[in-house]
Amino acid sequence: MLENNSNRLIGAAIAVVVGGSLLGIVNAAAPQQVNQVVANIQKVIGVDQQEQIAPGNYVADDGNLYSVTADSDDATLIAVGANGTKKISSSATIKGKTYKVTTIDSSSIDSGSVDKIQNASTFTRYTPTTYIVDLNIPEGITTVSDAKALYGGNDPSGYAVSSISLPETLQTIGNYAFSNVTREIGSMPAISKLTIPKNVTSIGWSAFMVNGSNGHIQEIDFEAGSKLKDVQNAAFAGQSMLTKINLPEGLETIDDFAFLDHNAAMTVDIPASVKSIGMQAFAYSISGTEARTSYNFKGTMPTLGEKALDGYDPADVIQTAQ
Repeated sequence: MLENNSNRLIGAAIAVVVGGSLLGIVNAAAPQQVNQVVANIQKVIGVDQQEQIAPGNYVADDGNLYSVTADSDDATLIAVGANGTKKISSSATIKGKTYKVTTIDSSSIDSGSVDKIQNASTFTRYTPTTYIVDLNIPEGITTVSDAKALYGGNDPSGYAVSSISLPETLQTIGNYAFSNVTREIGSMPAISKLTIPKNVTSIGWSAFMVNGSNGHIQEIDFEAGSKLKDVQNAAFAGQSMLTKINLPEGLETIDDFAFLDHNAAMTVDIPASVKSIGMQAFAYSISGTEARTSYNFKGTMPTLGEKALDGYDPADVIQTAQ
């Protein structure tokens, strides 16, 4: 009955203006233009009651907290678990409007919003420790700017993960995005392999760094066809269990401290595309072991920074990435 009344109202509204110039416009208009005319009439007579969403932070239907801007169909995930949810979503409905979620970044969280986060319900944990069983970023996410969004707005250093799954759609991993979450806690299992999708073009400073050199990633695999050109400063520093790195052809620069303090007993293939390796990029501790990393250069020797490939005695003074 309401729909029929609405249709009569729309028809009446059109009839009122049809005697004027609108008739010619409607007759000549493309279907989408007609639809827009009808939509405008609906708004005038009150048929369309959908609330206009102002820029700001909102808890969506999935229970997560998002930031939206005006005139955009994209939303940024700024906190998982605003209502105790455990799911990271690639789309979200806010006040009847569906947004595509493309970015994870906690920088838009204000103090009032942080109070809403229920950290204890954010992810399944092994008790009594605080590490997360699995961290799966869904397809559709293109940017992880700051992983604090995944930990209820808190500093990720209070958490650790036993696996990370990154989507094929991912393009940018920001500075400190996953720093200190890939570290060893108690009896948690090591991450056997971290796969960096081929569409990732940027891995920021200290993105997977672990303070104290107690990281537990064993292998880093860059997918074939990788678009990555630069592994930035201290990106994987402190990953002391790291025994295998599959560096991609096309990579040009390995910055300072990039893989500082990996496992000494490792062979590293350096692609022919690599032009420079920064200071202490592959420096590692040799205290108490005779293990030495071996390097296989597939092209000409790149430019090397100070102690780029050296082992060192921890008793010696060495600049470390913090």
